[in-house]
Amino acid sequence: YLYAPQTAIGWNSSTAIDRVMAMVNRASAEQNVDELRFYATGLSMGGGGTWNLINRHGDHFAAAAPICAVLPATGYSAANLAEVPTWAFHAKDDGTVSYTTTRSVVASILGTTGEALPAYPVRPTADFAFQSSTLDLRHTEYRTGGHGIWGRVYNTPAFYDWMFAHALVPEPSGLAIVFVTGLGLIGAGSGPMQFQWSFRRLDRPADVLTPPIRTQRFTRIFSVDAT
Repeated sequence: YLYAPQTAIGWNSSTAIDRVMAMVNRASAEQNVDELRFYATGLSMGGGGTWNLINRHGDHFAAAAPICAVLPATGYSAANLAEVPTWAFHAKDDGTVSYTTTRSVVASILGTTGEALPAYPVRPTADFAFQSSTLDLRHTEYRTGGHGIWGRVYNTPAFYDWMFAHALVPEPSGLAIVFVTGLGLIGAGSGPMQFQWSFRRLDRPADVLTPPIRTQRFTRIFSVDAT
């Protein structure tokens, strides 16, 4: 399914973003939709809308791709954006939305882990590609292409390979304890038992539990009465 919303009030409006999510939720309820594989992408103003969508509703999306995007709404959380696998695109010679716009958002996301900024060339002779070492974050900056680069992006097979390799891992419907690379039981005794686990976002389909994987930087704590 492809849902391509339009707006007359701009994508910085939380009302517009929430209306989009209302339609996404309706599609989930009424259509045969895989809720583990929602992807967000947009271009120009819609690229800013993509940033805003994953800022407010990132837990719904397996991956995102803002293209030649304007800035997200004031007050956005870089930490929220960092939780969603993202591949951002821009062209160095974009005369409508400056390439520095995407660079600034990428820098804010990298700042959440303290990772060094990309070493952008001053006078590029080729396209520049960056892949984070701490986050599932990519940034491609085309040397040329102007503002209308979305045709090139959407005609790149590697883009779809990357995007569709991502899927959300659902929250368990019942209690389950899984010991995976450092995760496990915290405390035990005759009283209530407390467990901690981390949600994991796979770089491959959800049914393939093999590397590479990336652990999201948030956890849920809960207690159950063992008596």
